[in-house]
Amino acid sequence: MSENTVSKRTSRLNVHFEDGPQPGEEDDSRVMHATVATNPTTPTSASRWHEHTLIIWRDAAPNVNCKAADPIYLLGYILDPSKIYASYVEQRAQKGTKEATLNAYLDDLQRSMGICLDNGLKKIMINDEETWLIFAASSKRKEDILACASDEEFVDRLKEAVDSDNDPWIITCMICPA
Repeated sequence: MSENTVSKRTSRLNVHFEDGPQPGEEDDSRVMHATVATNPTTPTSASRWHEHTLIIWRDAAPNVNCKAADPIYLLGYILDPSKIYASYVEQRAQKGTKEATLNAYLDDLQRSMGICLDNGLKKIMINDEETWLIFAASSKRKEDILACASDEEFVDRLKEAVDSDNDPWIITCMICPA
């Protein structure tokens, strides 16, 4: 596995989605507004990993051929922030407001894995609901992500950071051109 082809989050990783204004521009909203189609699969007997495909159309008609788009492979989770907040409420660990609770969750995520908005965390809209795409490794090669997934210590750190008992998913992200 080459350091040039995969970013594995021991301290930091970068993946670039060209999805709108960059920080510092007039509109600094970092939520990716897109139509998203998802296709989860269950692990086969040969693999313990759930695979999930995200197809994101950026201002393009849904009939655009996305097979021409280069996939980006991620090791991570697709999370609903409302469910994260609900789990804090259930544990009686919420802060004063929902926003404060979710900010505390994101602060913990950044402290433990270095994941923060636009650097391992993307906010996307699925069915008009904000959803968080949280990932600890990315590559244009699926083999690199499988190699990261085989590092048990790395996977355990990610599970602990996200506060999940479940293994992360291997996510194939296809971003269709506008």
